Amino acid sequence: MEKAAQCHKKVKIFFANLQSFSSFFSRSAKRTAVLDEVVKRRLPRAAPTRWNFKSRTVNTLFEYKNSFKEFLKQILDNDSTDSTTLGEANGLLNHLNSTEFLYWLKFFYFIIPHVKIFFNQAQTRGIDSVQIQNAIEELEKQIIRIRSNTDHLEPEDEEEPARKRQKNASAGESRHVIAKKVCDNILTQIKDRFDFKDHLSAAKLFFSKNFRSYRDAFPQEHFDLTVKSYPMLDSGKLKTELTAIYDRDDMCRIKGVLPLLMFLSDNNLKTVFTETYKLADIICTTPMSTSECKRCFLTLNRIQTFLRNTMLHDRLNDLAVLSIEKKNQYLTLITK
Repeated sequence: MEKAAQCHKKVKIFFANLQSFSSFFSRSAKRTAVLDEVVKRRLPRAAPTRWNFKSRTVNTLFEYKNSFKEFLKQILDNDSTDSTTLGEANGLLNHLNSTEFLYWLKFFYFIIPHVKIFFNQAQTRGIDSVQIQNAIEELEKQIIRIRSNTDHLEPEDEEEPARKRQKNASAGESRHVIAKKVCDNILTQIKDRFDFKDHLSAAKLFFSKNFRSYRDAFPQEHFDLTVKSYPMLDSGKLKTELTAIYDRDDMCRIKGVLPLLMFLSDNNLKTVFTETYKLADIICTTPMSTSECKRCFLTLNRIQTFLRNTMLHDRLNDLAVLSIEKKNQYLTLITK
Protein backbone atom coordinates (compact mmCIF):
# COMPACT_ATOMS: atom_id res chain seq x y z
CA MET A 1 0.00 0.00 0.00
CA GLU A 2 2.84 2.38 0.85
CA LYS A 3 4.58 1.78 -2.49
CA ALA A 4 1.31 2.16 -4.38
CA ALA A 5 0.62 5.40 -2.49
CA GLN A 6 4.03 6.96 -3.13
CA CYS A 7 3.08 8.40 -6.49
CA HIS A 8 3.75 11.98 -5.34
CA LYS A 9 6.65 13.74 -3.65
CA LYS A 10 4.52 15.01 -0.75
CA VAL A 11 3.42 11.48 0.15
CA LYS A 12 7.01 10.23 0.04
CA ILE A 13 8.02 13.05 2.37
CA PHE A 14 5.18 12.10 4.74
CA PHE A 15 6.38 8.49 5.07
CA ALA A 16 9.97 9.67 5.55
CA ASN A 17 8.85 11.98 8.36
CA LEU A 18 6.72 9.19 9.81
CA GLN A 19 9.75 6.93 10.16
CA SER A 20 11.67 9.67 11.98
CA PHE A 21 9.22 9.39 14.93
CA SER A 22 10.01 5.71 15.49
CA SER A 23 13.73 6.28 15.03
CA PHE A 24 13.73 9.11 17.58
CA PHE A 25 12.17 7.03 20.37
CA SER A 26 13.79 3.66 19.61
CA ARG A 27 17.33 5.02 19.93
CA SER A 28 16.97 5.92 23.62
CA ALA A 29 15.70 3.82 26.51
CA LYS A 30 15.23 7.01 28.54
CA ARG A 31 12.93 8.52 25.91
CA THR A 32 10.98 5.27 25.76
CA ALA A 33 10.55 5.29 29.54
CA VAL A 34 9.27 8.88 29.55
CA LEU A 35 7.02 8.02 26.60
CA ASP A 36 5.50 5.19 28.63
CA GLU A 37 4.88 7.59 31.49
CA VAL A 38 3.40 10.52 29.53
CA VAL A 39 1.78 8.96 26.44
CA LYS A 40 1.30 5.45 27.87
CA ARG A 41 1.73 4.11 24.36
CA ARG A 42 4.84 3.02 22.45
CA LEU A 43 5.68 3.45 18.81
CA PRO A 44 6.84 0.29 17.02
CA ARG A 45 10.53 0.06 16.21
CA ALA A 46 11.55 1.19 12.74
CA ALA A 47 11.73 -2.04 10.74
CA PRO A 48 11.11 -1.67 6.99
CA THR A 49 10.97 -5.47 6.57
CA ARG A 50 7.88 -5.73 8.79
CA TRP A 51 4.82 -4.99 6.69
CA ASN A 52 2.73 -3.51 9.53
CA PHE A 53 5.42 -1.24 11.02
CA LYS A 54 4.19 2.00 9.41
CA SER A 55 0.51 1.14 9.75
CA ARG A 56 0.91 0.79 13.52
CA THR A 57 2.89 4.04 13.61
CA VAL A 58 0.13 5.89 11.75
CA ASN A 59 -2.55 4.57 14.10
CA THR A 60 -0.59 5.39 17.26
CA LEU A 61 0.38 8.90 16.16
CA PHE A 62 -3.12 9.81 15.03
CA GLU A 63 -4.84 8.56 18.18
CA TYR A 64 -2.29 10.02 20.63
CA LYS A 65 -0.99 13.07 18.76
CA ASN A 66 -1.86 15.48 21.59
CA SER A 67 0.04 13.33 24.11
CA PHE A 68 3.03 13.22 21.78
CA LYS A 69 2.94 17.00 21.50
CA GLU A 70 2.95 17.31 25.29
CA PHE A 71 5.89 14.91 25.54
CA LEU A 72 7.94 16.76 22.89
CA LYS A 73 7.24 20.08 24.60
CA GLN A 74 8.58 18.65 27.87
CA ILE A 75 11.79 17.72 26.08
CA LEU A 76 12.14 21.24 24.67
CA ASP A 77 11.49 22.81 28.10
CA ASN A 78 14.06 20.62 29.81
CA ASP A 79 17.31 22.56 30.31
CA SER A 80 19.43 19.41 30.46
CA THR A 81 18.42 18.24 26.97
CA ASP A 82 21.36 18.12 24.55
CA SER A 83 21.33 20.11 21.31
CA THR A 84 20.89 17.09 19.03
CA THR A 85 17.81 15.90 20.90
CA LEU A 86 16.43 19.45 20.96
CA GLY A 87 16.74 19.73 17.20
CA GLU A 88 15.08 16.38 16.57
CA ALA A 89 12.27 17.01 19.07
CA ASN A 90 11.59 20.45 17.58
CA GLY A 91 11.40 18.93 14.10
CA LEU A 92 8.92 16.27 15.23
CA LEU A 93 6.80 18.86 17.01
CA ASN A 94 6.71 20.94 13.83
CA HIS A 95 5.42 17.87 11.96
CA LEU A 96 2.60 17.42 14.47
CA ASN A 97 1.68 21.10 14.10
CA SER A 98 1.81 20.96 10.31
CA THR A 99 -1.55 20.69 8.54
CA GLU A 100 0.23 18.96 5.64
CA PHE A 101 1.50 16.15 7.88
CA LEU A 102 -1.78 15.90 9.82
CA TYR A 103 -3.79 15.68 6.61
CA TRP A 104 -1.83 12.67 5.33
CA LEU A 105 -1.82 11.14 8.79
CA LYS A 106 -5.62 11.27 8.85
CA PHE A 107 -5.86 10.11 5.23
CA PHE A 108 -3.84 6.93 5.80
CA TYR A 109 -5.46 6.38 9.19
CA PHE A 110 -8.74 5.80 7.33
CA ILE A 111 -7.18 3.64 4.59
CA ILE A 112 -5.02 1.32 6.70
CA PRO A 113 -7.81 -0.59 8.55
CA HIS A 114 -9.36 -1.70 5.26
CA VAL A 115 -5.98 -2.82 3.92
CA LYS A 116 -5.32 -4.80 7.12
CA ILE A 117 -8.73 -6.48 6.90
CA PHE A 118 -8.04 -7.49 3.31
CA PHE A 119 -4.56 -8.73 4.25
CA ASN A 120 -5.97 -11.02 6.95
CA GLN A 121 -8.66 -12.32 4.59
CA ALA A 122 -6.15 -13.04 1.83
CA GLN A 123 -3.91 -14.96 4.26
CA THR A 124 -6.73 -17.33 5.24
CA ARG A 125 -5.88 -20.94 4.46
CA GLY A 126 -8.14 -22.59 1.93
CA ILE A 127 -9.51 -19.33 0.55
CA ASP A 128 -11.04 -19.66 -2.90
CA SER A 129 -11.41 -17.29 -5.85
CA VAL A 130 -14.96 -16.28 -4.88
CA GLN A 131 -13.89 -15.19 -1.38
CA ILE A 132 -10.89 -13.35 -2.80
CA GLN A 133 -13.11 -11.56 -5.31
CA ASN A 134 -15.53 -10.48 -2.57
CA ALA A 135 -12.65 -9.21 -0.41
CA ILE A 136 -11.17 -7.28 -3.35
CA GLU A 137 -14.52 -5.70 -4.23
CA GLU A 138 -15.05 -4.63 -0.62
CA LEU A 139 -11.56 -3.09 -0.45
CA GLU A 140 -12.13 -1.23 -3.72
CA LYS A 141 -15.49 0.03 -2.45
CA GLN A 142 -13.87 1.44 0.71
CA ILE A 143 -11.03 3.11 -1.21
CA ILE A 144 -13.57 4.72 -3.57
CA ARG A 145 -15.57 5.95 -0.56
CA ILE A 146 -12.45 7.52 0.97
CA ARG A 147 -11.58 9.05 -2.41
CA SER A 148 -14.94 10.81 -2.54
CA ASN A 149 -14.42 12.27 0.97
CA THR A 150 -10.88 13.66 0.65
CA ASP A 151 -12.24 17.21 0.99
CA HIS A 152 -13.40 16.44 4.54
CA LEU A 153 -10.03 15.22 5.83
CA GLU A 154 -8.62 18.62 6.74
CA PRO A 155 -7.55 18.72 10.43
CA GLU A 156 -10.47 20.25 12.31
CA ASP A 157 -8.51 21.80 15.13
CA GLU A 158 -5.67 23.29 13.10
CA GLU A 159 -7.01 24.45 9.76
CA GLU A 160 -4.85 26.78 7.72
CA PRO A 161 -5.95 30.35 7.20
CA ALA A 162 -7.81 30.84 3.93
CA ARG A 163 -5.04 33.04 2.48
CA LYS A 164 -2.36 30.45 3.23
CA ARG A 165 -4.46 27.62 1.75
CA GLN A 166 -4.96 29.68 -1.40
CA LYS A 167 -1.23 30.35 -1.64
CA ASN A 168 -0.38 26.65 -1.26
CA ALA A 169 -2.98 25.70 -3.85
CA SER A 170 -1.55 28.17 -6.36
CA ALA A 171 1.96 26.81 -5.75
CA GLY A 172 0.99 23.31 -6.90
CA GLU A 173 -1.64 20.61 -6.73
CA SER A 174 -3.91 20.72 -3.70
CA ARG A 175 -3.85 17.95 -1.11
CA HIS A 176 -7.31 16.80 -2.22
CA VAL A 177 -6.17 16.31 -5.82
CA ILE A 178 -3.07 14.40 -4.69
CA ALA A 179 -5.16 12.24 -2.34
CA LYS A 180 -7.48 11.31 -5.22
CA LYS A 181 -4.44 10.35 -7.31
CA VAL A 182 -3.16 8.19 -4.46
CA CYS A 183 -6.51 6.40 -4.25
CA ASP A 184 -6.57 5.91 -8.02
CA ASN A 185 -3.08 4.43 -7.92
CA ILE A 186 -4.03 2.04 -5.10
CA LEU A 187 -7.10 0.92 -7.07
CA THR A 188 -4.95 0.32 -10.15
CA GLN A 189 -2.45 -1.69 -8.11
CA ILE A 190 -5.25 -3.82 -6.65
CA LYS A 191 -6.50 -4.74 -10.12
CA ASP A 192 -2.99 -5.47 -11.43
CA ARG A 193 -1.93 -7.59 -8.47
CA PHE A 194 -5.09 -9.69 -8.20
CA ASP A 195 -6.07 -10.01 -11.84
CA PHE A 196 -5.18 -13.74 -11.98
CA LYS A 197 -7.10 -15.54 -9.23
CA ASP A 198 -9.42 -18.00 -10.98
CA HIS A 199 -6.76 -20.72 -10.71
CA LEU A 200 -7.58 -20.99 -6.99
CA SER A 201 -10.78 -22.83 -7.94
CA ALA A 202 -8.75 -25.73 -9.37
CA ALA A 203 -7.88 -26.95 -5.87
CA LYS A 204 -11.60 -27.19 -5.03
CA LEU A 205 -11.95 -29.99 -7.60
CA PHE A 206 -9.63 -32.19 -5.51
CA PHE A 207 -11.15 -31.81 -2.05
CA SER A 208 -11.65 -35.49 -1.25
CA LYS A 209 -14.15 -34.75 1.53
CA ASN A 210 -16.48 -33.36 -1.16
CA PHE A 211 -16.09 -36.20 -3.66
CA ARG A 212 -19.27 -37.99 -2.57
CA SER A 213 -21.31 -34.79 -2.83
CA TYR A 214 -19.74 -34.12 -6.25
CA ARG A 215 -21.31 -37.40 -7.45
CA ASP A 216 -24.76 -35.85 -7.13
CA ALA A 217 -23.82 -32.29 -8.13
CA PHE A 218 -20.73 -31.82 -10.28
CA PRO A 219 -18.77 -28.64 -9.25
CA GLN A 220 -19.42 -26.96 -12.58
CA GLU A 221 -18.57 -23.42 -11.39
CA HIS A 222 -15.11 -24.40 -10.12
CA PHE A 223 -14.58 -26.52 -13.23
CA ASP A 224 -15.39 -23.63 -15.60
CA LEU A 225 -13.00 -21.28 -13.78
CA THR A 226 -10.28 -23.94 -13.90
CA VAL A 227 -10.66 -24.52 -17.64
CA LYS A 228 -10.69 -20.76 -18.18
CA SER A 229 -7.41 -20.41 -16.25
CA TYR A 230 -5.73 -23.35 -18.00
CA PRO A 231 -6.98 -23.41 -21.63
CA MET A 232 -4.40 -26.08 -22.55
CA LEU A 233 -6.57 -28.71 -20.81
CA ASP A 234 -9.09 -30.80 -22.72
CA SER A 235 -12.28 -29.78 -20.88
CA GLY A 236 -14.40 -32.70 -22.11
CA LYS A 237 -11.88 -35.35 -21.17
CA LEU A 238 -11.07 -33.68 -17.85
CA LYS A 239 -14.73 -33.64 -16.84
CA THR A 240 -15.08 -37.35 -17.71
CA GLU A 241 -11.98 -38.23 -15.69
CA LEU A 242 -13.07 -36.20 -12.68
CA THR A 243 -16.50 -37.80 -12.75
CA ALA A 244 -14.86 -41.23 -12.72
CA ILE A 245 -12.63 -40.21 -9.79
CA TYR A 246 -15.60 -38.93 -7.78
CA ASP A 247 -17.43 -42.25 -8.30
CA ARG A 248 -14.59 -44.38 -6.92
CA ASP A 249 -14.47 -45.03 -3.16
CA ASP A 250 -10.70 -45.64 -3.17
CA MET A 251 -10.15 -42.14 -4.59
CA CYS A 252 -12.32 -40.63 -1.84
CA ARG A 253 -9.85 -41.88 0.78
CA ILE A 254 -6.96 -39.93 -0.77
CA LYS A 255 -6.52 -36.62 1.02
CA GLY A 256 -4.76 -33.87 -0.89
CA VAL A 257 -3.63 -33.16 -4.44
CA LEU A 258 -0.07 -34.45 -3.98
CA PRO A 259 -1.16 -37.87 -2.61
CA LEU A 260 -3.57 -38.15 -5.55
CA LEU A 261 -0.77 -37.29 -7.97
CA MET A 262 1.47 -39.96 -6.40
CA PHE A 263 -1.41 -42.48 -6.44
CA LEU A 264 -1.93 -41.98 -10.18
CA SER A 265 1.81 -42.30 -10.81
CA ASP A 266 2.38 -45.37 -8.59
CA ASN A 267 -0.60 -47.24 -10.07
CA ASN A 268 0.36 -46.49 -13.68
CA LEU A 269 -2.78 -44.39 -14.22
CA LYS A 270 -1.10 -41.40 -15.86
CA THR A 271 -2.15 -42.59 -19.31
CA VAL A 272 -5.74 -43.19 -18.12
CA PHE A 273 -6.24 -39.88 -16.29
CA THR A 274 -4.01 -37.74 -18.50
CA GLU A 275 -5.81 -34.40 -18.01
CA THR A 276 -6.35 -34.96 -14.29
CA TYR A 277 -2.67 -35.81 -13.84
CA LYS A 278 -1.69 -32.71 -15.82
CA LEU A 279 -3.92 -30.44 -13.70
CA ALA A 280 -2.79 -31.98 -10.40
CA ASP A 281 0.83 -31.55 -11.51
CA ILE A 282 0.18 -27.85 -12.24
CA ILE A 283 -1.42 -27.31 -8.82
CA CYS A 284 1.41 -29.03 -6.96
CA THR A 285 4.10 -27.02 -8.75
CA THR A 286 2.36 -23.64 -8.48
CA PRO A 287 4.45 -21.46 -6.11
CA MET A 288 2.85 -21.08 -2.72
CA SER A 289 2.36 -17.81 -0.89
CA THR A 290 5.47 -16.56 0.91
CA SER A 291 3.50 -16.01 4.12
CA GLU A 292 4.08 -19.61 5.31
CA CYS A 293 7.83 -19.30 4.74
CA LYS A 294 7.93 -16.02 6.65
CA ARG A 295 6.03 -17.56 9.55
CA CYS A 296 8.64 -20.34 9.75
CA PHE A 297 11.51 -17.85 9.94
CA LEU A 298 9.70 -15.78 12.58
CA THR A 299 9.08 -18.96 14.59
CA LEU A 300 12.79 -19.82 14.50
CA ASN A 301 13.67 -16.30 15.62
CA ARG A 302 11.48 -16.74 18.69
CA ILE A 303 12.88 -20.19 19.51
CA GLN A 304 16.59 -19.88 18.78
CA THR A 305 17.43 -16.70 20.62
CA PHE A 306 20.92 -15.43 21.48
CA LEU A 307 20.87 -17.35 24.78
CA ARG A 308 19.85 -20.57 23.01
CA ASN A 309 22.24 -20.54 20.07
CA THR A 310 23.93 -23.77 21.27
CA MET A 311 20.70 -25.72 20.86
CA LEU A 312 21.09 -29.00 18.97
CA HIS A 313 19.29 -29.68 15.71
CA ASP A 314 16.86 -32.30 17.06
CA ARG A 315 15.69 -30.12 19.93
CA LEU A 316 15.28 -27.15 17.57
CA ASN A 317 13.11 -29.26 15.25
CA ASP A 318 10.95 -30.49 18.13
CA LEU A 319 10.39 -26.99 19.50
CA ALA A 320 9.59 -25.67 16.02
CA VAL A 321 6.96 -28.37 15.47
CA LEU A 322 5.39 -27.62 18.86
CA SER A 323 5.22 -23.93 18.07
CA ILE A 324 3.87 -24.38 14.53
CA GLU A 325 1.23 -26.94 15.55
CA LYS A 326 0.23 -25.29 18.83
CA LYS A 327 -3.17 -24.26 17.48
CA ASN A 328 -4.00 -27.83 16.40
CA GLN A 329 -2.80 -29.18 19.75
CA TYR A 330 -4.99 -26.68 21.60
CA LEU A 331 -8.03 -27.68 19.55
CA THR A 332 -7.30 -31.37 20.22
CA LEU A 333 -7.14 -30.77 23.97
CA ILE A 334 -10.44 -28.89 23.91
CA THR A 335 -12.06 -31.70 21.93
CA LYS A 336 -10.85 -34.30 24.41
